[in-house]
Parts: sequence; structure tokens; C-alpha cells
Amino acid sequence: MDEKTRREIDVLKTQYMVRYPFWAPIIGDVEITISNTMNGCDLRQLTKVGATDGTRICFLPEWWEQSATGSRVTEFAHEAEHIIRGHHFRMRTRHPRVWNIATDDEINNHLDGDGHTIGADWILNKKYKGWEAEKIYADILKGGHPNVKVMKGGQGGGQDQPGGHGNGTVIDLSDPNAGEPSDHGVVMEPTNEDGSRMTDAQIKEGMEDLNGKIQNAAQVAKRIGNSNMADRLREISDATIQKRSWKEELRFAVSNTGDPICDTWTRLDRRPMAMRMWQPTIVREGVKWCVLLNDVSGSVGDHETMMFYSTIKQIRSQVKIQEMTIVPFNSEVLKESIVTLKPNTPPPKKVPAGGGTSIATAIDWVRKQKKKPDVVIILTDMEDYLSQIKKPDFPVIWASTTDPKSIGSKPSFGKIIHVC
Repeated sequence: MDEKTRREIDVLKTQYMVRYPFWAPIIGDVEITISNTMNGCDLRQLTKVGATDGTRICFLPEWWEQSATGSRVTEFAHEAEHIIRGHHFRMRTRHPRVWNIATDDEINNHLDGDGHTIGADWILNKKYKGWEAEKIYADILKGGHPNVKVMKGGQGGGQDQPGGHGNGTVIDLSDPNAGEPSDHGVVMEPTNEDGSRMTDAQIKEGMEDLNGKIQNAAQVAKRIGNSNMADRLREISDATIQKRSWKEELRFAVSNTGDPICDTWTRLDRRPMAMRMWQPTIVREGVKWCVLLNDVSGSVGDHETMMFYSTIKQIRSQVKIQEMTIVPFNSEVLKESIVTLKPNTPPPKKVPAGGGTSIATAIDWVRKQKKKPDVVIILTDMEDYLSQIKKPDFPVIWASTTDPKSIGSKPSFGKIIHVC
């Protein structure tokens, strides 16, 4: 690299740091190179601009020589966002071309909101504003992206059509390498120095390290009074955490109720381990009584209900639940349809439907029972005056069929799990 290019890279990083000072702990040490190859891969097969693997950003020489400083700053901001949001770690086993489109839509909506000039050939669908890449990825596979069609080999040719990286593109899911080079920089999966793929443990450690840096930046932003940036950093922190599926989250939440009986050092508690703290796992004797309040007003569909019941059946096979009471409700508790399940009793195959909704009435029914449940699960679309419901003296898990981000009146208690 000649001296002129080194100075240009220094100017580029300085301009970026001035605009985004909170990213300095994450981006400051990122290596920037000008080359056609990275990690032994010919980038010209993948992109017309550049790429990142999370530890370095590489720009193609031809693009670098032809681009103005403003274009370089925007492109660097784009690649930096890939790193900050942990897209290289979050890729996992996903189809790389579909994942790149999903991450580009997530990033470019944020850059557009920050006032960057987004090129006409860049991927920017306002539909995905505020969406995380995983959700966009799932929507693409469902056929929801306005500019991308996915298919398997043998269907309509199964080969990517010209259009770069999202503009009228057809992606062959059976071939991750097919298609035209992207008009944007691409994110690549992380590797070790010897080029080998990172293990799950290494990826988890990298995610935890990244998340720690983001949380520190959020605390700094809060201390100096920049609440908007602190909120944004916390949102990014949430996105970088490797998420369990809603089914795993529900099982985890249920299994952590009940009465503790002892500690054991034979199995360490994983949550404090993320902060380098070593604590024993609490052994619980199981859940004595679990109540499932089932909103049957009609706003929760039969398919969603049966899918949820199937998950409850799996949880009951993994978590010791001595007794589960299923309580259907609409504007009132449907007492004639209440079912109590013992460990080997299957859940009902059908529940009544119709009527209004009153979650408060259902919770009051639980309050009036002679014994207190270990946990109450409420399957509902959350369309009720939730903020006005009095907090009960038992744990509540909200199994919401509505995305929590779009809930207007949120409850002041309990854990919300998005059933999707």
C-alpha cells in the first residue's frame, strides 16, 4: 500500500469517527485494506465494492480509485455497521446471498435515517425499517421481498439473474455462490487466522465481547446525556445477542419457575458466565401448578393456538409440571371448557372461539383460586388495556401472537415472548 492510499484511509477513518464517536472502541482497530482478495477468496466473484469478515474491511482497488471521499465514507459506514451489528457472527448456516440482502436492508434503512446518501442501486426497502436482519431473512424466504425471488435449483432455471444484489434478483437457494457480483460490500462468515471456520464456542465468545463493547458505549452515551444514542445502542445490543427461538425461550421461562431446593456446582449457571461470574445452578423440584389462560376471542387463530399447544406438549415432556390447567376466556372465563392436565394427559385438540376480550377477568379468576400457581402463561394477541391490569402476586409469561414492538399498551409486569 503506497503512502497516498494510507493517508486516504486515515482520512476516511477520522471522518467516520468524528461522525460516530461511540463506535470508536469497536471500529478503531479494524484493519482496512485495498485488495481483490480476502481470506483466500477472490472478492471480484462476490462484490464490485468490498467486504468484511468482522475483523477487517477490504475494498476492491478499482472501486477505491474511482470513488470520491463521500462515497467512501458512506460505504465504510455500511461495512462498519455489519461489524457493529455482528452480522458476520449472526450469519450462522444461513444462505449467504439472502443473508447479505437482509443485512443490507437492515443497515441501509438506518444509514438513510442518519442522512447518508443512499445510491440508486443500493438495497433500501422502507418496508423493513426497524426490522432486524433475521426477520427480513425469514420474510425473503417467504417471498415477501419486493425485489427478490428465491427458488431451488430446477425451478425456473434456478440461476441468479442480473440485478446485482436485490434489484429484481432471482436467487438459487441450492447454490450459495451463483449469481452476479453485488453492487455493495458483502459480509463474510468469520474465520480463524489459518482460514478455518470458527467454532460455535468461538462465535459465542465473539458475540459476547462485541455485546460488552456496545453496552459500554450505551452507558457512556447515557452519562453524557445522549439518550437517543443510548437507546439506539441498546437496540443494537439486543440484536447482537444470540436469541433462542420463542419455543426455547418459553421452555426456559417455565423451567425457571417453581420452588428452589438446592444449588449445584456440577452445572454452572450460564447467564452469569457471560459476565465472567461463576455461580452454581439452582435446582428446582419442578412446577407444581401451571395455568394457561387461552384467549379464545377469535383474534388468536386456530393455527396459532394448535401450534402453541404442540409446543406446550413438548415442554411438558421436558419440564416436570405436576398439574396444568387450561382456562379459555374471552370477555369472561369459559368455566365449562376448563381442562386440568396431569403429566400424561394430552392437551385438547380444539378450543372454543368467539366473543370479546378481558384479560383482567381471566387473571382475577386465577387470583380467586385457593392455591397460587407457580406460573401463569397467557396466550393472547395483547389487544386489551394491558397497562391498566393490576400486577398479580404470581409470575406471568405473556405468549403474544403480536410482535411486542408494535404493542401500544404494554403490561407493567411479566415476561413477553413473541409466538411467531
